[in-house]
Amino acid sequence: MDSLAEYRKSKTEVLYLFLKELPIPTNKEMDDVYKELYMMKKQIKEISGQLDQMNEMNNR
Repeated sequence: MDSLAEYRKSKTEVLYLFLKELPIPTNKEMDDVYKELYMMKKQIKEISGQLDQMNEMNNR
């Protein structure tokens, strides 16, 4: 079982080396982009809620 895991790890590393030379994002790079996008959307939602609260206070 260890040899299979080592093979898969080596295969993935070689694949990443090849992809690095091409203008194709890797899975890790895409995961990072999706995570950053999620965090940005979350921040926008929080800021939007705060802005709505401030607008409500100013309209009173």
